[in-house]
Amino acid sequence: MDNLSLTKELDRFYYLWRESIAIYEDWAKQQGLSNNVVMVMESIYSNRENCTPSSISHKWFIPKQTVNTILRDFEKKEYITLLQHPKDKRNKIIRLTKKGEEVMGNIVLKLKKLEFYTLSQMGKEKADSMNDGLEEFVRLFREGVRNE
Repeated sequence: MDNLSLTKELDRFYYLWRESIAIYEDWAKQQGLSNNVVMVMESIYSNRENCTPSSISHKWFIPKQTVNTILRDFEKKEYITLLQHPKDKRNKIIRLTKKGEEVMGNIVLKLKKLEFYTLSQMGKEKADSMNDGLEEFVRLFREGVRNE
């Protein structure tokens, strides 16, 4: 591809990247939440045994301070309890309370239902193609960084 074609493809990629973030932010707002809060809920709900503030921060690239602020709010609302990590005193294990299980479950399962609907409407072939293309982009980008 020539530089003009490459630039057009990158512009399309950047646009779709921003749009994908925007649709999740808009959905979160409709629930009365921020996207960061929804992503923290998803992490806690989906990883009940080993969820830590650090694991959430690394998974979603949310600053640790932001994660901790969200977790303090969840503690006040009695959605979670924070337990001392047995192997790492600087970290905490996050445990859902019954109230948290209900509240977070409603949000996370509602989001999953929408995501499942979207992927099923796309069909397996397009969903695979979307993920395969992005996976290859990530692999080649990393390779390019190493070869700089």
